[in-house]
Amino acid sequence: MVDRPCAVDGLLGVRPTVTATLSADHRATDGAIGARYLTAVDHLLQRPEDR
Repeated sequence: MVDRPCAVDGLLGVRPTVTATLSADHRATDGAIGARYLTAVDHLLQRPEDR
């Protein structure tokens, strides 16, 4: 986690940020599947109580 500047309610603020990447062989899988996976991970990390 790294503190990075971002817009918060129209004002500049600082928030802890995590960068996640995914590598996949497109011969074996579709990129849309990876995008859905990263979207699910993003949702779970931002709202763990929803699980």
